[in-house]
Amino acid sequence: RWASRQRMLRRTGALSDSMVDELDELGFVWDPLMHAWEQRLEELEAFAAENGHASPPVDYAQSPGLPAWVARQRVLHKRGELLSARREALEQLGFEFDPSSAKWEQ
Repeated sequence: RWASRQRMLRRTGALSDSMVDELDELGFVWDPLMHAWEQRLEELEAFAAENGHASPPVDYAQSPGLPAWVARQRVLHKRGELLSARREALEQLGFEFDPSSAKWEQ
C-alpha cells in the first residue's frame, strides 16, 4: 500500500522531487506493469540468445510463465492492442507474431 501511495503522489505532483530522486536511487519501480513486461522481455531475450529463436516451447521449465506471456503478446498483436514500442522490441528479437504463417512460408 505504501508503494502504491508513492506512485499516486508522484502522479498527482504531490511527491517532492527529492523524494522521487531518493526512490529512484533505490531502484523504486514506478510502473509495476511495465516493469513486469520488461522482465519477461529480458527472459525472452535470454531464451532467443540461447536458442536462436524467440518461441519458447509450452513446457519451457526455466521460465514456466514465459510461453503464456509470448502467447499473450501474439493475441494482443492480432487484436491491434499491442503497444507499438512493445511490438518493436519484440520484432528486434525476430519474434514471430504468427508462427504458423512463418512455418508455412518456409
